[in-house]
Amino acid sequence: MEKRILLAIGNEEIENQIRKLKDVEVVDSDSDISIIADILNYEQIDFVIANTILSSKKSIDLAHVAKEKGIKIIAIVEDKNDKDLIPALVGAGVYAFAAPDELFLLQGFLDEYPEGFDFKNFVPGGKGRNSGEGGPGIMAPSRKAKTTVAVMGCMDRIGTTTQALRMTKFLVDRGFKACYIEANKHNYVNDLFQAYSDTTKDEALGKITYKDVDMFCETSELAKIVRLPYQYFVYDYGNFQEIAQDMSWKEKDIHILCAGTKPNELIHLQPAFDMLPGKAKYIYVFSHESEHADVRGGMCDAAGDTFFAGYAPDPFRGDEDFYEKILELPIVNAGKPVKVATEKKNWFFGRRKKE
Repeated sequence: MEKRILLAIGNEEIENQIRKLKDVEVVDSDSDISIIADILNYEQIDFVIANTILSSKKSIDLAHVAKEKGIKIIAIVEDKNDKDLIPALVGAGVYAFAAPDELFLLQGFLDEYPEGFDFKNFVPGGKGRNSGEGGPGIMAPSRKAKTTVAVMGCMDRIGTTTQALRMTKFLVDRGFKACYIEANKHNYVNDLFQAYSDTTKDEALGKITYKDVDMFCETSELAKIVRLPYQYFVYDYGNFQEIAQDMSWKEKDIHILCAGTKPNELIHLQPAFDMLPGKAKYIYVFSHESEHADVRGGMCDAAGDTFFAGYAPDPFRGDEDFYEKILELPIVNAGKPVKVATEKKNWFFGRRKKE
């Protein structure tokens, strides 16, 4: 029986060798480990073979997702005695390791996966790797990884969708290939398609485009969507309380939480604040300028990653200057003004006339 596997390798030559292994069906491959982690949520997979040299951090996150789903990981590592990486992966249920020059071990791991890891042969003297991208030797990635952004709200109706769409529009207006993914059950994108006549729809992928913003609402097609040639994928997860235990948001490169300053909003902020990683970004919406200094003071170590959104009735105006910092963008369009569209909306009445 063929084993269904995913590959996060980043090297065509190595991938070709793996595809020649016996009883293997390669379902998909990508050099961005976070994309492979996403696919685990939508495909039935037996094994993932991951090149940890691409990113130690993403490899560990992937291993945790796979463990929850009962999927086995085979890790290709630069140093089998790495004192930081190996114990972290073993703790996440990874027991099969191969160096780049030990690919002959892969078939054995696929045929009979180890039941545990023997630390007797582990000599923790490895130099350890940081969690950055890339690495030396033949396993270096062949292209730059894509950037994934998780936008969440501390509660319902806190402006999460507006911020996610405005960020996407901000990126598009500045020449980046970016798309919005509706990773919640609010049905906003389909409602927009029904309400506005000047939208277009690609039925095959469930892509709806409005004001140059590509939006996807069919998460069943996510495995295909993440392979499209976008540089930024902006995921709108909606209410954090509803997805807190879903590991997929944790795998994203940038984490953003929308919050507010009203008592009920602050109460819902605390649980999310406790769970988010240390470098998460925070956007306060519906707040008055007089509150900003006090709010930043209360954010402690996250003060430098705290931002305040202005009045935003139109989700398709990407004109918040702080998005450049929150999205960690390279400097682009230096000195060039960005044109912001102000055309009138075409309501659903126009759509009805056309039909």
